[in-house]
This record gives sequence, structure tokens and C-alpha cells, in this order.
Amino acid sequence: MAQLELYVFGPPRLTRAGHLCEISLKKALALFIYLAVTRQQHSRDSLATLFWPENNQREARANLRRTLYRINEIIGDEWLIASAETISFATQVDFWLDSEVFQRHLADTLPHSNRAPLPPDCLAKLAMAVQLYTDDFLAGFTLPDCPAFDDWQYYQREDLRRSFTSVLEQLVQSYQAAGEYDQAIGYARRWLVLDPLYEPVHRHLMQLYAWSGQYSAALRQYAECERIMAEEFDAPPEEETRALMEAIRSKQLAPPVVAASVTVARQSVLLSAPPPRRHNLPAQTTPFVGREQELVDLLNRLHNPACRLLTLAGPGGVGKTRLALQAAQLILDASADPPGASDAGPVFIDGVFFVSLVATRTPADIPTAVAAALEINLYSDATAKEQLLASLRERSLLLILDNFDHMLDGAELVAELVATAPNLKLLVTSREALNLAEEWFHPIIGLSYPASDEAVTRPLAEYGAVQLFEQCAHRARIDFSLAAEEIHALRICRLVDGLPLALELAAAWLKTLSAATIADEIERGIDLLITQQRNVPERHRNMRAVLEQTWKMLPAKEQDVLMRLSIFRGGFRQEAAAQVTGASLLTLATLIEKSLVRATANGRYQLHELLRQFAGEQLAARPAEEETTRAKHSRFYLQLLAGYETQLYNKHQQQALADLGAEIDNIQAAWEWALNAGQLEAVEQAVEPLYHFYWTRSRGLEGAALFSQALAHLQEAPQLRQHPRHEHLLRHLLIQRGVFHFFLGDYEACEHDSASALLLSRKLGQQTEVAEALIILGITAAWRGQRTAAQEHLEESRAIFEQTGNIHGLADVIHHLAMLHLQFGDFAQGHRLASESLMLCRDLERPDWTAWAHDALGWHAFLTGDYEAAQAHYERSLTLFEHIGHERGVALGWGGLGMVAWAKGGEALVRARTLTEQSLATFRRIGYRLHIASRLSMIALIFNDLGDYQAAHAYAQEGLSVASETGSPVFMAYNLFCLAESAYRRSDYVTARRHLRELLILARQVNLLPSLAIALYHAGVLLLVECDQEPEQASRRRQQMLAIQLLGSVAAYPACWHIYRTRARRLLEQVPVEEEAGEKVPGRDLRTIAEEVIGLL
Repeated sequence: MAQLELYVFGPPRLTRAGHLCEISLKKALALFIYLAVTRQQHSRDSLATLFWPENNQREARANLRRTLYRINEIIGDEWLIASAETISFATQVDFWLDSEVFQRHLADTLPHSNRAPLPPDCLAKLAMAVQLYTDDFLAGFTLPDCPAFDDWQYYQREDLRRSFTSVLEQLVQSYQAAGEYDQAIGYARRWLVLDPLYEPVHRHLMQLYAWSGQYSAALRQYAECERIMAEEFDAPPEEETRALMEAIRSKQLAPPVVAASVTVARQSVLLSAPPPRRHNLPAQTTPFVGREQELVDLLNRLHNPACRLLTLAGPGGVGKTRLALQAAQLILDASADPPGASDAGPVFIDGVFFVSLVATRTPADIPTAVAAALEINLYSDATAKEQLLASLRERSLLLILDNFDHMLDGAELVAELVATAPNLKLLVTSREALNLAEEWFHPIIGLSYPASDEAVTRPLAEYGAVQLFEQCAHRARIDFSLAAEEIHALRICRLVDGLPLALELAAAWLKTLSAATIADEIERGIDLLITQQRNVPERHRNMRAVLEQTWKMLPAKEQDVLMRLSIFRGGFRQEAAAQVTGASLLTLATLIEKSLVRATANGRYQLHELLRQFAGEQLAARPAEEETTRAKHSRFYLQLLAGYETQLYNKHQQQALADLGAEIDNIQAAWEWALNAGQLEAVEQAVEPLYHFYWTRSRGLEGAALFSQALAHLQEAPQLRQHPRHEHLLRHLLIQRGVFHFFLGDYEACEHDSASALLLSRKLGQQTEVAEALIILGITAAWRGQRTAAQEHLEESRAIFEQTGNIHGLADVIHHLAMLHLQFGDFAQGHRLASESLMLCRDLERPDWTAWAHDALGWHAFLTGDYEAAQAHYERSLTLFEHIGHERGVALGWGGLGMVAWAKGGEALVRARTLTEQSLATFRRIGYRLHIASRLSMIALIFNDLGDYQAAHAYAQEGLSVASETGSPVFMAYNLFCLAESAYRRSDYVTARRHLRELLILARQVNLLPSLAIALYHAGVLLLVECDQEPEQASRRRQQMLAIQLLGSVAAYPACWHIYRTRARRLLEQVPVEEEAGEKVPGRDLRTIAEEVIGLL
């Protein structure tokens, strides 16, 4: 700390050795500031005129002399140097001036000011400069009778204000370039406060909000801009601002330009994802009551950067979940506040998400539950946790893990989440602490109430427990009056210790009982519980007393229904309750009135989890009834599933998928019970629709796990091997699990399951099933570059479907044959087959397969250069996939449209990048590794055309790695030609030659003719580029001749992508050569040419 410190940002302030120095005379303070800031020698006459302009010179100098004396008297005489004619500020003194330090920070960063993002040391200095600028220069300070001083103050203020604006602009641009939107938004808000009439700042904020997923905040910012422009200028915002608003509203905003210094891994997070959902918080149908101070305490802890894991702990029914959701909602709302909200707290760029662990069976299932809530699909059983950790590593999230108490053995995962994801904050609800070193413990008790009459310090209606009881009481009895029943209401609140669920259950009885009677009944139950179960925590005893007393007061019929309802998972519909439990609509309505069952907005019913567990205990005490109920539950849901099978394959597909999605927890429970009960016919009947649900919803990991458990059970239970449907079910499970393995990129496992299923199908004489297994073996072989095997499998499958008249199977196999021919360069045959598949799919009125057919036709049109037709097919495919919620198909549609935009080039490259990055983000999330590799190569193509060869290299290198892991030479080839191009564009000819040699060998080995032609195109380009580096004329001429021969062969080759044939022709037109240099080599096989080029490389 300096001995003397002067603060001129904001109202002036002077401290000495940390203590405030009061210079009460304004002109004395102004004189000291003037000398300290200017740091120049001033004549006494000029200073006298400046500060006392209305006095004559003698009087003015006398005033100056007295003022100097006053200053020296207050702070000492070592700070100012005065002579008979001049005054200046001392130089060799321990003095600190905020504006001087501010300007020094700016000067230090000036050499780097044209870089974005700025180096960390520059960012730190600019951040310190922002901290110094607390307000304008001498804000609120003025000398009315000294116009010259006011003029000097004005120009100082404006100069510093401009400098501060520059600092903020640099920080906004730098953090924007680095993808750190929360930082950029904060500085942009400061900038806007500084100059709210400067419209470009409004645009900056709108873009930043949109890029960070805060679309509503972006649109509110536009509304604020519109209001200000109307008030100040009586005009609308500029056209550029209005256009930006429309782009944001329609989700067409171009992605930000991220600096090359930002890693590709970070780019994929920042740029490739479509705007994520900001939250999945369930809507609350009743007002939040009480807990004002607890909510403040909870938010303060969540706002504390040191608090990364916060556990809300308390007994069941205490309101942990509701409190967590309320806090999360407040944080979510605050993060979208418009500029000027300085106390918004932490901003979670990637949102706030709620994960219910109620239905989670084991700690090993926690990653799947979290991934489902965040819409992350994991692609390997062995790496489920690692995949989740990798996905969350760079996300900024508030994650609520609800009902963790039965998953305490999984606390290790929570610790790993905290350690791996620095921008992740966890809010956990549990009956017990997790006992982790990182854990902040926040115990929750019941709502507030006065413990005794003497403790009443405010109106009863202001206590949380009383508020909730009154709210619930009014729902039960319209004429309820707290004033008339306050003694009994207060007694009930005390008896249940303010527990919310207990209060709700107690209040529900007001329809038939008085408050006094309810209190009496609860009190009797408490005494009994205390004497019988001393090991139950004190507050929990009250809850169990309420539940037990509630149970006893129910008629036998309602008890019977309620305990049977506990069998449901994830809620239920009325018809399910009727058939499984025998509940009439009247009984269900009665249970709703008593707050024992809750009706949701979507027509479903639910039990509070604690009540469901309690009712489940009652059912478990009656084994015979439990067995009967589970059997009914299983039969109902497996029949329900079977009833949707036809709809899953026709125009009603979208609704069928949505209906099954709502019931999937019940369906899984029904499946498991039937399997354990040996009801193989029912299980077998469920395999196909279950497979289709998981496949279409891109939930391959869950599907593979479910079928793997079933296969293990079939193999480990010897009594089932004698069942007549054992081998049939085994075959069915193997073929469908094989599809999931294909989806997850495990081609060896896919081939093993499909081959096993094929043997079983042939043994059982099931021709349709033989054909199905052959399709999976065929498409797996195709993507592994085994064309002959792929075609044999698919043609055999086609023949079987034709013989049996199976139109569904025929449409499927013809589509895969079309893709096989397109992949290996037979474009005409591919088009014919894709068109045939489209006609069959239209006849079947099956939207998903119709979309696949359009996708194949779009790819053919792209390959042959009909880009308008390609766009039309991809748009139609995208529309169909979006309609049925087929994520994988939607991502393919985006990718196809991205490739069309790339082929068009020019301004369309920006759209190409946006679409392809959206496609990549989805495939990363659902774990479809094959198309992760393909999308990485597509983005590399686009970056090569944009001139960012380093980024292209990084994407293609990752793509080659993924393709190699999956064993797909098709996409290894795509990424290799991208790597080769990015290398020679960077003048790294040695690396380019190495990649081209690898590509030519690979494409020649598996006969990938389109990739072979593209490799020869790049070899020709490389030779032309290297010609410029060849000093010897004869060598240069030979190299040029070879390049032109290669380009000529590519331009004439029908199995090459049209875009490369066109590029080859354009290059040939641009290269001036002697006549013999341009000779073609007609009739030569491309494989032979490739072999020669491999030798040259």
C-alpha cells in the first residue's frame, strides 16, 4: 500500500496509510487533484486564474497561497513542490493514483491489442483496469465558479471514458473469441451501462446471449434497445439490429468465429452444438411457500465459487426436492436478466438440469440417468462413466441429483464429476450426507412454526408450515378459516414438525374430519410409533405416524388400490390403474382428493415417492397379492407394447413413439418380471417394438443393456432351455443386440451376434429372420470396406424377401443395396435402387424409411452434381425425421444439407459449417461413432475451403482416429484426403505425400473407387503446387505433365464426386502447358494409375 492514495474514478477520495484524509475545502481538493493528475509544473498566476477567475490577480494569488497552506497542513508538505513562481507535484514520493495505474495497464497491453483472444497477462491487466474504473472521472464533483477547471475535468473524463470503452470492447471481443460467453456478457453489460445509446453494444449483447443459448435474454435485449431508440430518437433500431433479431428469433444466427488458439476440442463444444436446452426443470403447479431465509442461505452457498457440491439433507417428505427446484429456478431466471442486473449470481451457460434417481436401481445406473436428463447418449457399457465425464468436462451446468439416499454407494461418481468438470455445480437431495470431502452440508427441517404460544412473534399466517396447511386446507374445504381453526392448525403443524408432505396429507382429511380430530388422530399415532421404533430419527417418526394414520383411516378398498398402485414406475394412466389394480375412476378421484395420488397436466397420475414406498411395504407384506399384481402389471404393459407394433411402422409412428416414451419405465419393469417368471412368449413378442423404440430414439446403450441382461438370464437359467420358445427368443435378442452394437460402433460384436443369429435362424428354418441377419452382416461388411461380402449378404437377403413377399424387408434391403453401390462408385445403380426403395416405402406409409430413401437420393444427387435436387431430398428427409423425433436422422439431414452448401461454396460455406457442426454435435451426444468420423471429415473439408488449414487438420486427425477405432476404411479415406489437402495448403509437402500414399493404398485395397479418384485429384494438385518449387526445367515439365494427366483422368472418371471432377477441369483450364503435356491416358484403369502414383509418392 502506498503512503498516499488518490482515487479520482468516482467521487474523489484521498487516503494516507490506509486512513481517509478529509480535505473539506473543495478548491483545495481540486487543486491537489489537478497537480497530481497533470504532473506538470504550473505557474502561480495560471493556477490562480484557473481556480479564482473572478478575483484580481493579487487576491487570486493570496487565495492560492492560503489553499496550499491548508493542503500541507492536512497531508504534509512533502507532496507538493512550491517556489516563488511555480508549483508542481513531487516526483520521488510514495504516491498511488488510480487513473495513472489504469492508463499504465492500457499501455502495457497496447502491443497485443490487435489479437483476439488476448494473452492471459493482458486479460488480467485489462480486468484490473475495469476494477479501477468504478465511475467516471470525478463523478459528482464540480466547481461552479471555475469554468476552466470544469472544462479540464470534462476532457479528462471523456478521454478516460473512451479508454474505458476500448478496454471493455477488447475484453468482450477477447472472451467472445475464446468462447467464454459469461465473461463477455458481463463486460458487455458494463459497456452498455456506459453508453446505452450506442447500438452496436446492444447487438454485441444480443449475439452473446444467443451464442450462449439464452435466446429469451437476447430478444429482451432487443426490446430494451427498441425502447431506448424510441424514447431518445423516436426511431426504430437500425436495420442491422433488426436483421440480427430476426436471425436469433429464427435460430439462424451464424456461429461466432473462434480463434485458432482455442483447441478443437473446445471448438466442438462451443460451435458445433445446436442451442442446448437451458433446463428441464419440471413445472410447479402450486406456489412455493415459506423457507425465505433457507432459500437465501441456499442461494448464497450456490453463489459461492468454493461450493461445488451442496447436499440438501433431511427426512423423506421434508420438501428437499421442492426447495432445490425453487433455488434452481431463481438461478435460471437471474442468469437471463437484462443488462444492469449486477447481483444475478452465477451464470450456467449450459443450463440447469434436474435428474431424478427414484427409478435408478443401482449406482452403476447413475451415469445413464444423468445422461438421459441431459440428452447425452453413451456409446459403450465399459466407458459409460468416462463418456459422461468427458461430455461434462467443459460444460457450465447446475445439476440437481434428486433422491440420492438409496444410491449412496455411488457417491464416488459425484466426487469424480466435481473433480473433472470445473464449471459444474452439483445440488444433491438425500436423506443422508454423501460423506465426501468436497461436500457442503445443508440440513433441511420442516417448515417454520412457533414451537410454543410464547414463541409467536408474528401473525400465524406468516409461518411457512401454517401457510402450507392453510393453502392445502382451502383446496380440501372451500369454507376453511384459519382464524377459526388456528389452534388446531398450529397443533397439527407442531405434531408433524412442519413436514410438508405430512401437512398436505393431514389437510386433505378436512373434507371429512375437523382439524381437532385430525390433530387427535396424529397425536395418538406418534405415541405408538415412538414406543415401537426407537431407531427411527425423531422427525421421521412423525412422518411415518402420518402415513400410518392416513393408511388406517382409508377404507379397505382404497388401501387395496393404493398399495397396488405402488407397483407402477414413472406414473400411470387411468386405464392402466383400472386393469392392474381394479381402481375405478371414482376411487382414483377419491385418492386424488385426499392428496394420495396426484394428477399431472398430461393426463397421467403419480404417487409421491415416499408414499409409494410406504404403500409398497404394505403390498410386500402380502406376497400372493404382490405376485398377482405384478403379473397383471406385466401383462398389461407388454400387451400395450405389442399393440403399438403396427403403428411403429406406419404413419402413426410419431404418436406411438411418444406414447411408449411415457411408459418406458413401466414397460421395462414388465419385461423384467416376465423374463424372471419364464414367460418367454410375452418377452419375445416385446423384443421387436422395444428394439424399434430404442433404435429410433437413439438410445442404443439402454437397448443393448436390456437385451444383454435378457440373454444372460436365458443362458444362466437351465430350466428355460427346455422352453419351446427359448431358441426363438435367443435368436431375436441376438439380431437386435447386433443392431445396437452396429449403432455403437462395435462391429466385431455386431458380426458375432448377427452370425450367431443367422445360424439359429437357419437351424429353425425361419427365412425372414435369416434375411434380417443377412442385412446386418451386409451393412457391417459394407462400412468395413468388404464390398463382395456385403453384396452377397444383401442380395441373398433380397432374394428371400422377394420369395416370401415381405415388402417391409424388401424396402429395407434395397435401401442398403443402394447405399452400397453409391459408396463404391456405381452411382447409376445406386440411384435406381434408391428410387425403388422410395416407392416401396411410400406404399408402406412408413415415414422413417421414406426419410432414409430421400437421404440416399440426396446423396446420389450430391455425388452427381445435381445440388438443387440434393437439397430438396435432404430437406424432405429432414422434415420427416423431425416429425417423428428421429435424432440420428435429423443429424444426417443437417449433414447432407451442409455438404450441399459446401459444394456451392462462397457465402454458402458459413451455412455449411453451421449445419455440419450441428450434425456433429448430435452424433457426439448420441454416440454414433461412424458418423462422428464422417462429420469430422466434412468439417475439415469446409475449413480447408475457408482457408483455416490448421483447424481442418485438427478435425480430420480426430476423424481418422475415430474411423480407425471403428475399423471403417470408408471414413478413414475421407479424413485422409482432408489431411492431405490441409498439409499441402500449409506447404507441408512431405506430410501431404505421406497421407496421399496411405489413402491410395487403402482405397486401392478395398476398391473404394470414389476415394481413389479424389486421392488422384489431390495428387495432381500437389504436383502442380510443387512445380513452383522445382528449379530444374525438365523436372518441372515432367511433374506438370503427370499432374495434368492425373487431373484429366479424374475429370473424365464417372465414379468420382462431381465437385472434384469440376475442380479438376477448372485446374486444367487454368494451367498453360505445351501441347503434349496435356495428353490424356485413355482407357487406363484407375487402380493401375494409382499403383504408379504410389510408387512416385
